[in-house]
Amino acid sequence: MLDSWLGVGYTEKITGFNIGYSGRIDITTLAENIIKATESKSKIVFGDPRKGDIQDSYADITLAKTLLGYEPTTSIGEGLGKTMEWYRENL
Repeated sequence: MLDSWLGVGYTEKITGFNIGYSGRIDITTLAENIIKATESKSKIVFGDPRKGDIQDSYADITLAKTLLGYEPTTSIGEGLGKTMEWYRENL
């Protein structure tokens, strides 16, 4: 936890930042992107919704934008592709 943010006078305690894609993405689109990035032959299977199922995901990056000047420059698809490329080269 940071008591101040790099000496710029920010005095609230910060427990973390969301750093990532700033838009909403539905789970089907995320799954499609993962299948593409991993070159998987997996098929998406839809079942009956269950209580508590996540319909879409959204990371609020407002704090990172405000305090760090952060702006996303990579799409979900690009990021997953780069991640898989790194894993293939390094593991």
